[in-house]
Amino acid sequence: MSRFLRIANTIVNPKWISYMTITPEVCKIRIAPMEVDGWFMMGSGSISSDFEYIEIKKEEQPNDYDKIKKWIEDNSE
Repeated sequence: MSRFLRIANTIVNPKWISYMTITPEVCKIRIAPMEVDGWFMMGSGSISSDFEYIEIKKEEQPNDYDKIKKWIEDNSE
C-alpha cells in the first residue's frame, strides 16, 4: 500500500481518509477532521467538527480519477 496518494496538487495520507464515494462521473473523498471545536459550561455543552472533501470529476480530471480507481483496485482484497 502506498504511504501517500497524490491527486493533482494535493498529497493525501490514506490513514486520514474517512470514506470514498465513487460514481461513474465523480469520486468524492471525505477526509477525517483534524480539529474538534466545542464548548462546555457547568456540565453541558457541545462538540463539533468539520469534514473536508476532495472531489475528482472524471470529465475535468480524467488522470486523477483513473489514478484513484487504480489505487482502490490495487489496495482491495
